[in-house]
Amino acid sequence: MNIKKYILFCGSLFLLIFSNVCLSATKYIQDVHYELIKKSPKIIHYPKTPITEFFSFLCPHCYDFYNMTQTKNLLVKNFLKNLQIKKYHIDSMGDTKLAKLATYNWSIAIALNVENKVIIAIFEGIQKSHKIYNYSTMKKIFIKAANIDKNIYDAAWNSFIVKALNAKQIELANAWNVTSIPFIVVNNKYHIILDSLNFTSTNIFLNDYINLIKVLLKKEN
Repeated sequence: MNIKKYILFCGSLFLLIFSNVCLSATKYIQDVHYELIKKSPKIIHYPKTPITEFFSFLCPHCYDFYNMTQTKNLLVKNFLKNLQIKKYHIDSMGDTKLAKLATYNWSIAIALNVENKVIIAIFEGIQKSHKIYNYSTMKKIFIKAANIDKNIYDAAWNSFIVKALNAKQIELANAWNVTSIPFIVVNNKYHIILDSLNFTSTNIFLNDYINLIKVLLKKEN
């Protein structure tokens, strides 16, 4: 190995070691990167999943965030796929009537276990094609995406279960004071402050996001 190659090799090795040391030394600070969520006596049953995410079909950032975490980074996609994530919709953003309709339809999606089938169709129907703007257009696209009969949709719409799920989403959003979305909570204890993460690039942000989730999943208090 000549001297030039040796110097380049040593330099590369130093950068690799230095970057790993910096990465291992990274610390996530309470009230900077995450904050504690206070338990509310009004909520009897909290989500049993390790991650709860509040979003809105009317929120462009939520649409981008969903696309980022599901398609942009394979490692992130697989990591989140192996975790149980409960997504709840909020009805306090944008057009009130459409927001409430979207929340109720998300309650139907949860009840029928078709969230993954309808989420993109509803996002695109509201934000991209603008084909969803009222009850009938929402119903039409929901039924097609979920591949269900309209009678099943109607039965779910009128069911006690869906009404209860809808109320639960609203109550939990109020209890946790969800004022910005996406709003990510880990283990019903820690709210991730997304703005505190590294936005240098999509991959860096996603890796930072996953690392913080891993840290919070391991925390006991």
